[in-house]
Amino acid sequence: MNKNTKNLSLLGTGAIGVAALTFGFAGVAGAQDAPIEAPAPVEQTEDADRASRSDRASRSDRASRSDRSEARVEARQAQADTGERSEAREARKAERQAAKAERATAIADVIGITVDELAEAKEAGSSLAEIAGDELPAVVDYFVANATERIDAKVADGTITQEQADAKLEGLEERIETRIEDGGGFGKKSEGKRANRGNGNRAQAQETTEA
Repeated sequence: MNKNTKNLSLLGTGAIGVAALTFGFAGVAGAQDAPIEAPAPVEQTEDADRASRSDRASRSDRASRSDRSEARVEARQAQADTGERSEAREARKAERQAAKAERATAIADVIGITVDELAEAKEAGSSLAEIAGDELPAVVDYFVANATERIDAKVADGTITQEQADAKLEGLEERIETRIEDGGGFGKKSEGKRANRGNGNRAQAQETTEA
């Protein structure tokens, strides 16, 4: 290698070294100049945690209030339904009492006595046949007409068929007369119920003759 070539080589190596040093210093300077994010203060972190817990508690409280509100609505609805059922029972009871009072008035008229006299005889333990006396056939006719009217009404509103109605009407007069002569209608009401349990037609006669 001649002298000139050697000098050029040294110059090139030196230039590369200077460039490397220059870039190295620049990189260090750039790294020093880059902003470093400082960790969040402890107080700020705690505030964020408290805010998060407060938000979760608030959502839970709203959900709880909503559940309680729905429960109150359901409870009020249940009370309303219970009240309606109670009113319906009372209405049916009032209807039965009114029908019973109407039958008592009609029976008293057929026999030719007052309602009070009929009630007094009932309380004394007299049977309907004993109270009716010679008017027993008229009392039987009243009950037959009353029962027939009710059976026809059930056919009209579709509660029973005509075939079922015919079965109920068959022998109705004899059943009612037997029921009254056996002491039905008054003093032996509960005994009659036990005896007629399971027999639809006899039960029909018993219900018809209860005053």
